[in-house]
Amino acid sequence: TLDHGRLGKIHAQNMYLLDAEVTYHAPASPVIANYLPVYYWHLRDANTSPDVPTTVSYIDQFYNSIPNAPKVNGTIFIDTWFVDQLIGDVGGITVPTPKGPVTLNEDDANTKMEHMAEGQGLPNDVRKKFIGTMMRTLFHEVMHSHGHQLAQVLKTVQQSLNRKFILLDFNNPRDEALVRHYHWGGVMDRRVRGDYLSVVDENLLGHKDNYVMRYHISTSLKKVGSRWQETASIAYTDPAVDNGWLYVPYRSWVRFYVPVGSQLISIQGVDGIPYEDYVDTAVNKTVFGGHVDLPSRTSKSQPVATGTVTVTYWLPPGINPSRLTVQLQPGVNNQTLTAAHGAYQKTVPFTKDMVFHWDHSSPGKLRVASVLQTLANQALHGLGGFGALALIHQVHQTFQLRLVQQRDVVPGPQIETDGPVLRRRAGQLVNLGFHRQRRILAGNVKILYPHVFASCYSV
Repeated sequence: TLDHGRLGKIHAQNMYLLDAEVTYHAPASPVIANYLPVYYWHLRDANTSPDVPTTVSYIDQFYNSIPNAPKVNGTIFIDTWFVDQLIGDVGGITVPTPKGPVTLNEDDANTKMEHMAEGQGLPNDVRKKFIGTMMRTLFHEVMHSHGHQLAQVLKTVQQSLNRKFILLDFNNPRDEALVRHYHWGGVMDRRVRGDYLSVVDENLLGHKDNYVMRYHISTSLKKVGSRWQETASIAYTDPAVDNGWLYVPYRSWVRFYVPVGSQLISIQGVDGIPYEDYVDTAVNKTVFGGHVDLPSRTSKSQPVATGTVTVTYWLPPGINPSRLTVQLQPGVNNQTLTAAHGAYQKTVPFTKDMVFHWDHSSPGKLRVASVLQTLANQALHGLGGFGALALIHQVHQTFQLRLVQQRDVVPGPQIETDGPVLRRRAGQLVNLGFHRQRRILAGNVKILYPHVFASCYSV
C-alpha cells in the first residue's frame, strides 16, 4: 500500500483465502465454466478484460463485497518481469524463511518464488507469505539504493510502465488523467482512427508456461476488389517441459480484438470447441476467439511445443486502411510483431503499442519513424548540437527502415513552436548538415521530416 506517497505495509495472501471472504457470486463466463471448470466467477479470475479500467471495475465488484474490507483509492498491477529486473538492479536479495535464508537473483527469482509458493506442498494459509517477505526485503533495498543503482532502479520503473509491466488505475480523476496521458493505465483504445488489432492470450490453467513462452503476432492487409481483407495470427513457441506443477501442457483462450463491424471469414488453429464472434461493447471492438491446446512435452528430447491461430476477416466499410494501431497485451514479454501491407513487411520486437502509417501513394511502402523519448527530452533540453545530431542521425537511420514504434514517445514539456529554444536547436541541426526542413515539438512530441514521412506522435 501507498499512503501519501509513502510505502506502507506489504502483505501477501493466497487469493483463494481472499476469495472465501467474497460475498458477490456471479455465474462464471462460458469459457471459465467449460475449461476450469467452475460454476461461479471468482475474484481470482476477475482480470478477464485486456482493458485495465474494465478489469478494475470487475475486481471492485468482488472486493467491495468483502465485509469490512479496507477502502482503496486505486490499484497498482505489477508482474514478475518488473520484480525480476528490480532484484537485478539491487544486485540480488536474501530473504529470511523458517527454513533458512534464500538468495534470489534476476535469473532465478521467479522459479524460486514459485517453488516456495507452489512446489513445497505448504498449507494455503502460509504458502504465499514468502512473497510478502520477499517484497518487503526488495523494497527495503530499493528505497536505500543510491547513485548508479538508484538511476538503474528509476530506469527500470520507467521502462516497466512503458512496457505494461506496471499498470496504474486511480479513483481520483486528476490522478487517472495523468496516468492516461502517459499511457500507463492499460487502456484499450476505443476510438481508433483507422485499422486496429490486439491479440490477447488467456492462460486457463494458471501455471507458468507464459514465463518461457515466445509469441509472434502477424498481420497483413490486402485489397480484394473494393474491400480490405486482413489476416492476423499468433504463433506460440513453448520450450517448457511438463513437470506437473510449474509447467504443464499449455491451454489457453485467445482473442483477436479488431475494428467493430469486421466480418469473420475463417478461423484456424483452434480446437473443436465453438469459437467466439461477438462485439465487446465495453471496448468497442469485434472479437474473434477460440481455444488453444498445445501438444505436451515431457522431455527435452521432444520437439518444442508450437501452435498457430489465424483469423481472416473483412474490415468494415469506410475504415481508413492507411493507419494501423496494434496494442500490446499487458504483462506479455518475449513477443515479436510482423506487419505487412501488400509486398512490404517488417518484423520488430513487440514491446509497446505500435502505430503504422501506410503510404498509399507508393504501394507497398511504409511511411514511418521510431522516435525515442530521449530524443524529445534530451535533444531539446541540454544536448549540444553534436549530441542532438547523433540522436537525430539514429532516428534518421530508423526512418530508412520505415518503421513506427509509437509508445517510445512520452509527451514532454511544452515548448513554443516559434520560441528561441526551438529556433536555436533547429539552427544547430541545420548548421551541422541537415538541410531539409524540420520541426520538433515537445508538447505532443512531433518530429516532422517532410521528405521522409508525414508525422509521428504519441498515441
